[in-house]
Amino acid sequence: MLSAMFSGRFAVEPDENGEFFIDRNGRPFVYILDYLRNGELDVSDTDEALRRQILREATFYNLIPLINILSVTPKQHDVVQWSLDATLKSVNIFLSNKSLTAVNIDEGHAYVMGNTPFETGQHAWKLEVSIPTSPHWILIGISRQRRHKDNSYSDNGLWGVSSCSQHYYDGVVSTEPTNIKHGDTVYVLLDADTGTLCVNNITLGWRDEIRGIPTGVGYVPHFNLYDKCSGFTLTPVTVQHYQHKTKRKWKKRHIKGAW
Repeated sequence: MLSAMFSGRFAVEPDENGEFFIDRNGRPFVYILDYLRNGELDVSDTDEALRRQILREATFYNLIPLINILSVTPKQHDVVQWSLDATLKSVNIFLSNKSLTAVNIDEGHAYVMGNTPFETGQHAWKLEVSIPTSPHWILIGISRQRRHKDNSYSDNGLWGVSSCSQHYYDGVVSTEPTNIKHGDTVYVLLDADTGTLCVNNITLGWRDEIRGIPTGVGYVPHFNLYDKCSGFTLTPVTVQHYQHKTKRKWKKRHIKGAW
């Protein structure tokens, strides 16, 4: 519609200030402009009422690709709300912030898991990491929903990566050039249908991908923290939000297949 308006086929005249006036709602038009500038639009953080307004404007301007994005069923944009499990953790783990923040309050290793198992579909979450200085350490991964020992990283049924260049694969550990530091932002995606775990360090530009995880099993996010004051804050996010944040060229990409 916009291209047609200014194609020369229509008599469209500017006002006295040389500006063109379009009698439409200004709030959703901000999103229309973002889409026209970038060719994509992240609406994962918008409420349903605003999504409908943006869709109405996209329809008015006949922006078919944007209409397709906004016409995806709400379920695909929903976040499965989960938090950390207060009953399946080491005694040294202190939970706060509605069980979305975890801190190891003593020396040694301590684990904590999510309270919702994911058996099918894709699920994503964001982490803000707090591991002040060496030897502070964090493991980010998934496991079966059961009790573990404090040094859970060596358990069978656990897959993940650590801040000290380690990959954990069902009780087997290997060394990979991975790094996670204090203050880093990490996005994680579990694809339970394909058995794939992706850990993306947005701050450093590192991406780790673990494949070959058995499917048909309900996995929960799993974390292990070493030493006092190591911690993190998590935020469940939509898959669309994860894809938007991780759509980039990565400095390093490590893919680990089945052993």
